[in-house]
Amino acid sequence: MLLTGCARPGDPGAQLSPLVVRSGEATASAVAVTRPPRPGEASCGIGARPRPSANPSESWDVNDARERARRALIAANPPTPLRGAVPPDAIPGAESCIMRLRMDFSLRSAGGSADERGVEDSLRAAGLTAIEVTSGPAFTASTGYACIHGTLPDDFTIGPLAADGSCRP
Repeated sequence: MLLTGCARPGDPGAQLSPLVVRSGEATASAVAVTRPPRPGEASCGIGARPRPSANPSESWDVNDARERARRALIAANPPTPLRGAVPPDAIPGAESCIMRLRMDFSLRSAGGSADERGVEDSLRAAGLTAIEVTSGPAFTASTGYACIHGTLPDDFTIGPLAADGSCRP
C-alpha cells in the first residue's frame, strides 16, 4: 500500500517522502521531511536526489528482473556531460532541471513555439535565474549552484558557476 500526505499550509517548498506500509509495518521512509528551499535555488532542483548508477564492470545476476530493470533505466537516462569542475552536490538539482526542460522543450517544439522567447519562458517557469538566450536558440541559466548550458532540441551540459556567481556561455 502506498500512502502520501500533504504539507502544512505556509511551508514553501515542503517535501514529503512517500509512506510505504508493508504487512502493517511502516518503513524508514515513512517519515515526512520538510525543508524550505535554499536561497537562490531553482525550484526545479529542490529535493533532487542523485541519479542511480551502475558499475559496468561489476558482476550481477542477469536473472534478477529488478536489477535488469534498474540497469535499463540507468542506460536510458545517462548522466549529463559536465563542463569543468561542478560541485557534486549541485549535479542532482541541475539534472532535475534538465529533465523538466527536456519535457518542456519537446512540447514547445511539437507546438511550434521553440523560439528564443519560448525558451526563455521555459527557463523562467523552471525557476532558473541569470538567463541568457541567444540565436539557435542556445541558452545559459543558473540553478543557483550550477549552470545549465543548452541548445535546442536536446543538447545540455552542466557547468560550474563563475567566480561572480554568473553563468558564462
